[in-house]
Amino acid sequence: MNVKFVLEINCDNDAFKSDPFYEVCRIVTAEATKMRRLVGDGKNWDSKLMDSNGNAVGTAKLLENV
Repeated sequence: MNVKFVLEINCDNDAFKSDPFYEVCRIVTAEATKMRRLVGDGKNWDSKLMDSNGNAVGTAKLLENV
């Protein structure tokens, strides 16, 4: 079985202006928290990533058989 995890974040909006590294860390930490709740049941994970202003800025996906 071939499995791939893809995380994509667009850092072009206001939430990233003052400290882009912090905002990316905040988003990844929030996503990891959501994923931890589904350990063992995360098959074909597909999630929308949100910045601190509530804007959609990317996706996180766990894809099987790619």
